[in-house]
Amino acid sequence: MIIINNNTTIIIHLNQLTIFKFICLLFVFAITVSFSHNNINTLASFKLMIRFSLDHVINFNFDSNKISDVNELDNLTDLSLRELVFTNNPIAQLPNYRMDVARKFPDLLILDGIPIGPEDFPPSPIPPLRPNYCDSQERQQFAFRFLEKYFTTFDKSREEIIKAYTEDSKFSMTFMADSSTLPMRGSTKAYQRNNRNLKKPSDDIKKTQLLYSGYDNIYNFFKLYPVTSHYLASSVIDTFLAPGSSLLNVVIHGHYLETAFNSKRSYDRTFILAPSQPGSEAAKGGWEAIILNEQLHVRPYVRLPRLESVAPQPIANITIPIGAELETLVNDFAVYTKLKPEFAKECLSLSGWDKSKALETFQNLKANNQIPADYFVA
Repeated sequence: MIIINNNTTIIIHLNQLTIFKFICLLFVFAITVSFSHNNINTLASFKLMIRFSLDHVINFNFDSNKISDVNELDNLTDLSLRELVFTNNPIAQLPNYRMDVARKFPDLLILDGIPIGPEDFPPSPIPPLRPNYCDSQERQQFAFRFLEKYFTTFDKSREEIIKAYTEDSKFSMTFMADSSTLPMRGSTKAYQRNNRNLKKPSDDIKKTQLLYSGYDNIYNFFKLYPVTSHYLASSVIDTFLAPGSSLLNVVIHGHYLETAFNSKRSYDRTFILAPSQPGSEAAKGGWEAIILNEQLHVRPYVRLPRLESVAPQPIANITIPIGAELETLVNDFAVYTKLKPEFAKECLSLSGWDKSKALETFQNLKANNQIPADYFVA
């Protein structure tokens, strides 16, 4: 017997694979499923749930079953879970039970009706994973807007993605298969054919062919790419200026679903962005930026670990100069430091328009030879 959302009880005498398919097709809004009082002694078959579109199910109740081995929980670790219940199972009596569960499910909020707290996590010498990094809130918001449009377009109307690239844009993809398990369902062969892993034996001509140049070649590759559904909300996104330039570097770590096969894959994607020019095809298509270079790495699905919560820092009351005041400040700083005006302005902006802080930052970077020569006036 299974109970869905605590208000629908269904008695089914089917194997669990059929039950997963049943929930996927008929209960698309269900968030809670109970398998209590079913004499379950192994969770092996639950590993198959990743094949189905069940991301909406985030609460599982296994109360009053016969789960006794903590390693059985490994069969659930690919699922995005908020709450688990194992009361009245032998496993709940094991030493360090809550710590073991918290370690295996870093995003779990509630275990056996009790919220997960700091005391439930094992001590670790490894610093926790930080959330999104950005060197400027303005650039971060710019990147988020771009990524939201990009992945919505990529998933729903891929033919429009061509406007985000130029005739000089570069794109390449690498792929890592999961050697520890059977070959994944989905488009593994398509990934392998286009894998530009430079560490793999391959002739130079093949490696050159797999570096796609120009929007036509890039789009031709995307036409062969499996249909996807990206989960941007659960991604980690880093945003910063590319070293030695004013271009924006955006690195995203996340996962997507191959919708035709219900197979999840993780990915790492790096974009080098430049603002789109007014009146350009990109701007006409609603793109705030164009992609100069992009690298995509596709790998077996792995859930991101728990992110450390970082308390927001108080925002200082910064007065941003405008007009003649801004021009005078930038020119004076550029003359004093011998920086080109655009880099003098950037240094001042990152220092909150505080000339003393900007000068201190400049002197520290210069003393450590961290300022490229082409930042200075010749």
